[in-house]
Amino acid sequence: MIKKQGRSDRKASTDSEKGTLPVVEEVLQVEKKVVDGDSIRVIKKVDDETVNIPLTSRMHAYSIERVSLNEYVDSPPPAVRYDGETMVISVLEEEVVVVKRLKLVEEVRITPSQKEVVTDTAVSLKKERVIIEKGPVEKEKQK
Repeated sequence: MIKKQGRSDRKASTDSEKGTLPVVEEVLQVEKKVVDGDSIRVIKKVDDETVNIPLTSRMHAYSIERVSLNEYVDSPPPAVRYDGETMVISVLEEEVVVVKRLKLVEEVRITPSQKEVVTDTAVSLKKERVIIEKGPVEKEKQK
C-alpha cells in the first residue's frame, strides 16, 4: 500500500509577497501485507479392487495294483524294489512239501501320481490415489 503525504512550508505564503516561492515536498511511505492467493487441497482416497489370481495346487495320490504271480522261486527277491517310480513289494509264502521252495504269490505295485488343479481365488487389493484441487481461498465469515 502506498501513501502519499504532502507537506508545505507555511512561511512561504507570507514570503511570496517578498518574491520567494513556496516549497512542497512529497514523502512516499511503502507498507507490505500478506494476502492469500490460491489454495491447494490434497485428497487421498483408497480404492478396493478385487482380482482373480490363479493358484496351482498339487495333489499327491497313489494307485495300488495287485499282480497275482503264483510262481515258485529259488531265492527270495528283494522285499522292496523300484521299477522306475513304482515301488514293488514282494509277498512270499512258504509251503510245506517234501522239498521246501518259495512261491511268489503276488506283487503289490504302488505308483505315485501328481495332479495339478488350477483354481481362481478372489483377492482384495488396495490402491491409493491422490487428488489435488487448486482454487481460490475461501474467505472466513466474519462474526
